[in-house]
Amino acid sequence: MNNSFARVFVDDTDPDISYGNGTWSTSYVDASLQPSWGTSPMYGTLHVLEPNPTSPAQMVYEYNGTDVAAHLRVDGGLSVDAFCTLDGKPLFPQKNHSRFICGTIGAVAEGKHQLLIVFPSDQNVLFDYLEYSTSTPEASAMDIIYDSFTPLSKPGDALDFSFLGHSIGVYVSWDEGLSDVNPSNLMYTIDNGPPQYFTVQNPINYINPLDEPQILLQTSQYPLEEHNFHLEFLPPAAENQTVLNIHSIIVQNSETHLGTNLTAFPANQASPTSVGSLSGPTNQPVNIGAIIGGVLGALAAISSLFLVLFVISRRRRARARKTAAFRSVFAMSLRRGANDEHLGHDDRTSSAAKFSLEDSDHDRVDILSLPRLKRDG
Repeated sequence: MNNSFARVFVDDTDPDISYGNGTWSTSYVDASLQPSWGTSPMYGTLHVLEPNPTSPAQMVYEYNGTDVAAHLRVDGGLSVDAFCTLDGKPLFPQKNHSRFICGTIGAVAEGKHQLLIVFPSDQNVLFDYLEYSTSTPEASAMDIIYDSFTPLSKPGDALDFSFLGHSIGVYVSWDEGLSDVNPSNLMYTIDNGPPQYFTVQNPINYINPLDEPQILLQTSQYPLEEHNFHLEFLPPAAENQTVLNIHSIIVQNSETHLGTNLTAFPANQASPTSVGSLSGPTNQPVNIGAIIGGVLGALAAISSLFLVLFVISRRRRARARKTAAFRSVFAMSLRRGANDEHLGHDDRTSSAAKFSLEDSDHDRVDILSLPRLKRDG
């Protein structure tokens, strides 16, 4: 299925964990608030132990497998005073920032084991989850946690992960960055279904230096069968951009955990207008036929427009020639009528307006002056 290292995941809300003595309560954390600070509990829950001076508290868990590790939290700077044993043999807690781990070091024989953790009465402790290895983790109806993934650091980087289960939760470990770290655009799909777009920004900086696993996404729940998960880093690229260090992926098979604070996260966002997937099932092929058809259609429209303009121009020129010819004939008719009228009124014209032109080969032509205008009154 996957080459990453697999272990059984057990959340703090699992009914097989026994909490004894002390004052225990369950704290629920809204996953949507996690980007504002540097840590988030697995599955959004923590078992909180309040200080109780009367008697020390304890928790017990039995399992079939090999090595085991319980992940707890304490206030930063406090020493780790918890007493951890596996089958009665002491384990040495490991502290990292506000977390500490009660876990085995070295080989542990396959079989049934009991983990016991005893807490001091004066310390506030938060228990998150535990994990253990077994020879057949995928054969059981349990939640399986995987790690050892390649980071996604630039547009085009992608993670493909197949799993058998109802849903998955993806957790990341942020790099220590600067205060001006740039966000990254991401997209994921399940079984090549509708893409889910979202943006993340590294919350770790000099003011908030806690480098702990934080939820990146929680998928919706699907039928219990084989599924394919695709996560992709989208453009645009930027300097000092948020890098995804995949801390773990939890495959959720257990009926115990389904519906207990496992709501889909984050909400789907609109696809960035300048973002296009560089790999994976979201690539859309370029429709060459549509492009060619559009170009030919545009050329046909332009040709039709020029043809219409040409026909209109030809008609206008023909109409102009006809009008000019008519005006010429009409003008000639007017001139002929005027000459005839002048020649018919020789007796009424002034004798002083006559001129004589003689030509040896032509008849005599008289040019008459214009008739006088009579003024009334």
